[in-house]
Amino acid sequence: MSSPLRVTVNVIPAPAAQPAPSRLQPNPSPTLAEQFQTTMQNIHFDYDKSTFGNSEIPKLQAGAKWLIRNPSIRFTIEGNADERGSQEYNIALGDERAAAVRKYLSDQGVPEARMEAISYGEERPLCREPNEDCRQKNRRAQFVMKP
Repeated sequence: MSSPLRVTVNVIPAPAAQPAPSRLQPNPSPTLAEQFQTTMQNIHFDYDKSTFGNSEIPKLQAGAKWLIRNPSIRFTIEGNADERGSQEYNIALGDERAAAVRKYLSDQGVPEARMEAISYGEERPLCREPNEDCRQKNRRAQFVMKP
């Protein structure tokens, strides 16, 4: 009688799965222009006023600190108004708003030579709905970085 045949099979384990190489690039640091856009937030004004309220001061303080740390940045402060009032009045009001923001930043230590102030009056609205929430968005000083 023949003895049973014994066969030994060695199973080779599959290699451990290797993670696929990542094709995502690490997030680069934001550019100065991106930092400017994030930091320099619009300053809003009450109707018919060229002075900003206390609620706007933290935004201005944060902007001033950032501008002082980045002395190469030059920028324009654009004064804007809502659609109420004459065009001439709104240009003057926008001018006063831009000047108030410029003075505040200057008082915080940002050199005036780095800032320009201009008024667009009611000509550049962010919102065109005939309601107070929309008009509030248009009563602003806005910052634009110069190239």
